[in-house]
Amino acid sequence: MSASDFARGDLTAWLLTRMGTELMVGDAIAPDAGGWDGPPTKDGSSYQAYVVLTPMPASDNTGPMADSSADWTLPYRIDSYGISREQVEWQADKARALIRPTRRENITAGGDTYRIQQVRTTSLGGIGRTDNTEPSEYSQSDMVAVYVSKEL
Repeated sequence: MSASDFARGDLTAWLLTRMGTELMVGDAIAPDAGGWDGPPTKDGSSYQAYVVLTPMPASDNTGPMADSSADWTLPYRIDSYGISREQVEWQADKARALIRPTRRENITAGGDTYRIQQVRTTSLGGIGRTDNTEPSEYSQSDMVAVYVSKEL
């Protein structure tokens, strides 16, 4: 890898593991066990609330002269799904809370050590409602930015 490369997949996997300790989480797609386990109107069917973590484009990198791409701001979208507004907002709040404490922790990405400087919530989404099923499914999309810096 050159100095400008950052192994983002390592950070994404680390975040997914952290969120998966307490939530049903999907890696850019809905997890297999998320959502309805059968037809929504069938007796005995149940709904498993879930979140989806999706890496978004990152274009701004900086750093010292020796490694001008040592610092990155890496945005992620967190989509939360449930069958009520309350459930979705709880999921979204929990997902952000699980990621936010990651500040000042070290991670290994592509063999290099990076420090998470901070995690900022950059956007709180509104509640969306989909009436394709009965009962309706609700969702919320939030954005967070993970700031990392290479440990030199």
